Amino acid sequence: NFRSLRIEELQMAARAAAEKVRTTGAPYRFAPMSSRERRIVHLALREEKDLRTESDGEGGRRSVVVYPGNYKSAAKSERRPVP
Repeated sequence: NFRSLRIEELQMAARAAAEKVRTTGAPYRFAPMSSRERRIVHLALREEKDLRTESDGEGGRRSVVVYPGNYKSAAKSERRPVP
């Protein structure tokens, strides 16, 4: 079933992104995805106490960003729009 394969693929990508963030200490931004797919990524990493996830962007360009737990991201009002 395509849907279950896609869910598994997103969960694996979330785990890989988590390891990359832990290794580099830098945020990882996923490619833009639907709200349903973003939710799957957020849920896959919700138990990771040393990381946090945020959705960023507008409309069809919205994506998930995985941050180290202590990383300071810009407040939404301070973020520059992506051209």
